[in-house]
Parts: sequence; structure tokens; C-alpha cells
Amino acid sequence: MDNPRYLHTLYCDDIRQETNGKAIYVGVYGNAMEITVDEATLKENNGIVVPKLCLVTTLCSPAAEPMEKIGFSINLDGEAVSSFSAEMPPLPEDSTVRYQTCSIVNTVSLTLRRSGRLSVTAKVGEQEIEGPGLLIRLVVRNPSSNQQETGTGRPPETSEEGKASAS
Repeated sequence: MDNPRYLHTLYCDDIRQETNGKAIYVGVYGNAMEITVDEATLKENNGIVVPKLCLVTTLCSPAAEPMEKIGFSINLDGEAVSSFSAEMPPLPEDSTVRYQTCSIVNTVSLTLRRSGRLSVTAKVGEQEIEGPGLLIRLVVRNPSSNQQETGTGRPPETSEEGKASAS
């Protein structure tokens, strides 16, 4: 294995805290989310605002490779839209466990003008580690033609019944 460090990000609609300290992740996304918007609204507002998206980012590293300060960047199509940092306390010298930091970003507000890929990158020293991304698909609805287009500029595929689907 070339890189024993790894980064994982879970994307969801909300994170709620129970009284016993457990976190509840609501509306967890797989590798994609889809947002339907009217063409007129998209043009009038020069995009659409996603008011809340929550991220749970976990970075793991072997105990033999200590991490002191970690910089995180939240990116949309490779461009940073937000950033934060975390500091790690040192592990005991005889420790064989992995370093692990879990950061919860309870709200990220994004303005989208087209479909894109959201991702998180961690920077430890000179090393950058990118976690799995979330594809955000904008499905633009044109009320005058009663047709939808994906944010990629292509119309959606049509199902057997002849109804448009945004798959």
C-alpha cells in the first residue's frame, strides 16, 4: 500500500445529537444527489442555493506517522469553497493504534450554477489526501416544454412509458 493514510467523507442533509452523545445522520447520500430546479429560477437567481449540507470527515493514519496539524478543504469541482483545520494530540509512545480524527461540518452553503463534484481534501504536511466525492446533479425543469435537462446540458433518458426520468 503506497499511502496508509486515508480520508472518508459522509455527506448528509442533517446531523442531530442525541442526549446520550450519539450522532444521528439524516438523509445520507451515496455517491450522488439530485436537485430539481425550474429554469426560470436558475436564471433569475444566477444559480440555486443549497442552504444546508452536512459532512462527516474521518482521516486515519498509522501511529508511526503522526499528524499534528491538519488542514481540510471543501471543494466544488476542484475549487475551495470552505476550509477548516484540526490539531491532533500526540499518541503515547507505545501506541500501536491508528491516529483518527473525525470532523463534523454541520452546514455548508453552496451556490450551484451547474452540476458538479463536491469533495474534501486533507493536507498533512506536504501530503494531500482526497476523499470520495459527491456528484451533485442539477436537473433543470423547463415548464414551457414540460421537459427536464440534467445539469450536463443533455436531456434525461426517457423511460418505457414515455415519461422523462432523471437517472
